[in-house]
Amino acid sequence: MLQPIVIMVVGLAWVSASLFFRREIDPIYAQIPLMASLVIFLLLLMHAVVLAGIGKSLGRPYQAAKKKRRPKGIPPPSISFVGTWSFIALATLGAGIVFRSSDAPLALALWGIGGVTLLSALCFLLIPAQVHSENADGEIVFKPNPVRMAPKAIYFWSSSIIYGGFFLVSGAILKPSATIGSIISMGTGAGWLSGALILSLVALFRMGLGDEGLSVSKTKLLVPGEDFSQIPGNPEIKAELSQILYQVATAQKSVGSVPNGILLTGTSQVGRTIFARALAGEYKRPLYNLSLEPLLSVDGSALDNYWKGFLFKIKPFAPLVIYLENYGRILSAAAQSNPQGLHNIQVFLSRLARNRTHLLIASADKSEDLPKTFYSPPIIHWIIPIPLPDIEMRKALLARFLLEESKKNEILPGHVPLLTSDMIAGFDLGKLAALMDGFAPEDIRDVVLHSSDYARKLRRSLRQLDIDVSIRRKAQNWKDPTAGPMEVVRSRLTDQTMGPFLVNRANELFSNRQKKSHESILIIGRNRPVRRMIAEKLSQQAGFSFLTITEEKKLDGTEFRNLLMKSRKNRPSTVFVDPLEELFPKVQLSNYGYHGEIYNQKVMELAQANEDKNVWLIAGAEDINRIDPFIARRFSSLLDLAELGRSLFSELEEFALGRILEGVPADKIDFSEYDAPEKTPKEEVREEGEKERKGTFLMAPPDPELLPGFPGRPDLQGEIRAILDSGTYQVKKGGSGVLGAFLFAGPRGTGKLEGAQAIAHHLDPGKGRLVVRDMGLYADRLFASMLLQRPLGSSKSSPLPEGIRTILEERPDAVLFLDNIERAHPSAWDFLPDYLKDGVINSGGKPLPVPRSTLILGTSLFSGDEMELVRQGNRAEMILEKLSEKNRRLAFLPVFSRETLNSLDLIVPFPGYTDADITDISRRTLYDTLSRF
Repeated sequence: MLQPIVIMVVGLAWVSASLFFRREIDPIYAQIPLMASLVIFLLLLMHAVVLAGIGKSLGRPYQAAKKKRRPKGIPPPSISFVGTWSFIALATLGAGIVFRSSDAPLALALWGIGGVTLLSALCFLLIPAQVHSENADGEIVFKPNPVRMAPKAIYFWSSSIIYGGFFLVSGAILKPSATIGSIISMGTGAGWLSGALILSLVALFRMGLGDEGLSVSKTKLLVPGEDFSQIPGNPEIKAELSQILYQVATAQKSVGSVPNGILLTGTSQVGRTIFARALAGEYKRPLYNLSLEPLLSVDGSALDNYWKGFLFKIKPFAPLVIYLENYGRILSAAAQSNPQGLHNIQVFLSRLARNRTHLLIASADKSEDLPKTFYSPPIIHWIIPIPLPDIEMRKALLARFLLEESKKNEILPGHVPLLTSDMIAGFDLGKLAALMDGFAPEDIRDVVLHSSDYARKLRRSLRQLDIDVSIRRKAQNWKDPTAGPMEVVRSRLTDQTMGPFLVNRANELFSNRQKKSHESILIIGRNRPVRRMIAEKLSQQAGFSFLTITEEKKLDGTEFRNLLMKSRKNRPSTVFVDPLEELFPKVQLSNYGYHGEIYNQKVMELAQANEDKNVWLIAGAEDINRIDPFIARRFSSLLDLAELGRSLFSELEEFALGRILEGVPADKIDFSEYDAPEKTPKEEVREEGEKERKGTFLMAPPDPELLPGFPGRPDLQGEIRAILDSGTYQVKKGGSGVLGAFLFAGPRGTGKLEGAQAIAHHLDPGKGRLVVRDMGLYADRLFASMLLQRPLGSSKSSPLPEGIRTILEERPDAVLFLDNIERAHPSAWDFLPDYLKDGVINSGGKPLPVPRSTLILGTSLFSGDEMELVRQGNRAEMILEKLSEKNRRLAFLPVFSRETLNSLDLIVPFPGYTDADITDISRRTLYDTLSRF
């Protein structure tokens, strides 16, 4: 108590000094300004020293005795605090009465100080004991009010009382005419406010309230954009909800309780949410999603704080619509195992029901599954069943979900968009909605997602047929009797069951590709016996001796060397090295020198075995990441059993599904029939023999091709067809500015010209749209300048054909096939950047727009087999790397620049023909020949 008394005495002295300045210093200032200014400066300096001395401990706690020190966090004794300052205030008022007759201004000052002190002490009782703030998770938490916490509060309020009263009295006593006194007292009249405010802010800062103060809620709630006018169909439900809104609005204008609880029931969670948002939009109020899960773990003492925090959080947005999305699920779980949580929810909702401003909407599957208290007054007043959407609602939902999918702007390989708003406008949504009778909103969303995934796998745009098929499949899944048996089938497809099928599939794969004995193979898979069976099967088919080590032995340099020595005695032979990671492990570069000469010797022996044509080197490993990358790159082919197993698993599932539909039990299906050769019935054999004797036989027509005339390769046909279709229908995004731009890469005799002819025939079967140019004719700079247009006056006997620009002027939809592009002079490609980017030829005169033309570039520099193993997005990088390694001169050609390669729609590899391709081509040729007779 000593420090506040000292401050009060200093304040009284300052008031007295101010009165002295007013009476004595002001007249002297007019006569002796220099002396008066010096006196004023000294007094101001003394004032600053006094304030600085007091301010050292401003806002800090008192140094109380250890016995009387209270622990931090306990509120101070309010009664004693108020009583102390009330006594000081009454004493000051009494002193004013004493000086009333002798010095009226001093008495007035004392009365002012006493009155302000008494009022300030009483105001301390009005301060709340707790303050609320929002934490990082958005929860409202309550903390003790630091303004009422010991030991900060006492000194803060003491300082506020003293300085507030002091400046109030100083400003009130001094008149505006007292110029010097006004300066010292920081102004007259209301000037005391500035000083009191400054000192109060300093005290708050010193107390550290900036860290413990309130934080403003950053929650943003918006009124939903939907209303009843944007939800087609279901007029009865919308009329009933509109009537409820009218009753609630009418009750809020009157006196008494307001029914404000609505329970939406139905089988569709999404449907209930849609109507809740529409109800909030119709009511023009923000929608607040409230979760009741925190109430399950709140004890009874903290429930009041949670309720206060909730009111504080929603106060900036009131009135609003409160939506309980998981109302039924939470109540059902609490009713079974959490009675305290159920009681908390009931108390919370009962308080919320008494609120007149907010509207409560709950969501549950069935009201009968809830305790009766939670679907009857005072919590719930209306129960509205939400039916399955009718045809108009289904149409609107389908359009909505398709539009959400189109906003992703997904681009497939070949710059083909998956879905656009223009495509949606072309769909017959009414027809699709009619097929979805009985579908919930969740089912409609599943249809859109499944159809999009199907189109994504085929790498083409989404079609209405895809949605139609997905709708029918969804309807079948609801009544699918094969779900249980298929689970049994999947449990039977273990690694042991699939092992023989993996061996046969790998054998077929390498047989079709005509792998030679000197082309090494690296097999990656978890099952070591399967890896060995595959290698042994391949060796047996090639007629080679099979050499390997047993699983009990450790594969090291000595065992590897012994295998190579045996292979020299048994030629031709297959050397199977497994596991390869034991022989050539992946190590850090810092540890590479550890292997030394022994490691280098093993590398040399592996290279010699790989180059020996009488030795077929096959290796196996569990994980390619465990092998030295330098060694892994030495193998010509890689067989990933995991990828092969996934495709085989799907085929076995399809085979089992067919057997189940035939009535075979799931546990009786014989998977060995999958690879069994088809047996020809005796009747068919006899019929074929009779036809042969008669000289006639029937040949089944081949499967239709996406690009008729294209030599084999159905996957490439699908990619090229997708790009051409997107360019034809003007839905292509990105890529070139023409109908299609391709690069055919592969050696001679792989069908590049036939592929270009098939594209031209597909675009226009009736006209000859293909224009072929061998770019080797334009190796000279002079001839390169005539690629677009021959000079005027040139004769028909010119060694160069007609210019490209001249042809495009006559046929703007022509297909250009420029082969051997690596042989042309660099200046021949000056037109290419603008042509690929904008579909315009700027060279040779006036700009010629030809966006409906097609460009095909051909080169034989690169191996189609190597490029086929590289993904489409990495083929341009592969071309640049190959050119930089083998022929740097060609790397600087404009046609092989990074910008040109990235502008192409598709880089098409043309590998060597496989046995399957040759068989397919022969079959089609034979069928075409026979069909002409």
